[in-house]
Amino acid sequence: MVQIKFIFHSVFMKIIHTSDWHIGHLFYQYNREDEHEFFFEQLIRIVQEEKPDVLIVSGDIFHTATPPIAAQKIYYRNLVKLSRCDEDLQIIITAGNHDSPSRIEAPKLLWDAFNVQVVGTMERSSDGNDPIVLYEKMLVPISRNGTKIGWVVAAPYIYQNNYPSKNGEESIEQRVTDFYRNILSRRDGNTLPTVATGHFYVRGCDTKGHDTNIIGGLDCISSACLKECRDVDYWALGHIHHPQEIGKEESIRYSGSPFAISFDEKYPHSIVIADIEKEAVSIRLKEITPLIPIADIPAKPLPYDEVMDEICQIPADKRLYVRVKVETETPLTPTQTAKIQQAFSGKEARFCLIEPHFPERKRTTGEIEIKSINEMKRLSPMELAKQFYKESTNCEMTDEMQNFVNDILHSEEEPNDEAS
Repeated sequence: MVQIKFIFHSVFMKIIHTSDWHIGHLFYQYNREDEHEFFFEQLIRIVQEEKPDVLIVSGDIFHTATPPIAAQKIYYRNLVKLSRCDEDLQIIITAGNHDSPSRIEAPKLLWDAFNVQVVGTMERSSDGNDPIVLYEKMLVPISRNGTKIGWVVAAPYIYQNNYPSKNGEESIEQRVTDFYRNILSRRDGNTLPTVATGHFYVRGCDTKGHDTNIIGGLDCISSACLKECRDVDYWALGHIHHPQEIGKEESIRYSGSPFAISFDEKYPHSIVIADIEKEAVSIRLKEITPLIPIADIPAKPLPYDEVMDEICQIPADKRLYVRVKVETETPLTPTQTAKIQQAFSGKEARFCLIEPHFPERKRTTGEIEIKSINEMKRLSPMELAKQFYKESTNCEMTDEMQNFVNDILHSEEEPNDEAS
């Protein structure tokens, strides 16, 4: 009797995950086109070496909804270069909150020729009074040599109130979970590796470098609702610039931005390479070298004269974006500020801003202390302005500044002749 032994090879899919390119971003009014080109040179080289099945870009392609022509040229030129790295390579791009969904979707028909799929919106049918979400439009099959090897749920940025709801009473997390489950249900079976994109803030992630007053209250969900979608093998997230895994889950990850968007993003920036089998993910990070690093000079605040010495020691050919940190008892004078700026003359280093650091002080006797809204209401606007200035600078507001504030306050009180 002849025994036949069957060997089953699991299907795997290799992806490169990146996001938050922010093409068109100005760093303190400095143009960053050369930095983006330098990033794309590295990305193209990595794609050529790794030969992924799919390149995923999880939102915030541009920095503004109306990017300048130069930024659009960088995007189109490099996307074509990436598509030519491998004829089997699929590129999937989803819109972020900085993008115009209609703008990035506009050349959709042309991108088909380059094996690029762009998803800018959650599309709905236009028939009837109750439009139906076209979930299948956000489900992209991935193929290698003509054989299907996986799926990508290509979900763009969606405002919380726009996630579909059955009765309007579900929590945002339940609506997000149902949204992804509806897309996943369109697959013809669930045996192949599946990746899902998302552009939102997951509660508890490291937001260093972001304005948390803006991010904290928007699009905030827990990682638990992502884990509810058990058929997703890897979450390719965008929106947060710090590369990281979420909740010690290697399969839920922000790729982060390719280089720093603010001075507080002092961490390595990278892209993600993931080999994905069903219920098994292997992750590698490829660090992206910035063309122009960010730097605090000095690293810790120092007195003005010592700061000037450190600036003078910056090599003339060293390319940096510089934030100057000055330890001072009083605000810098216009002359001091001008001398700091002049110290960068003839250097490749780019002066961006001065960050003054005032010593902490103890509250003095007789100083107003506000403990409640009622106490604040009893103070005049001028008293509040003077206290804020003293708290911020450790100095009394000058007569000239008080007159300036008074002018502003009085202009607000004057009736608007046109309105009347």
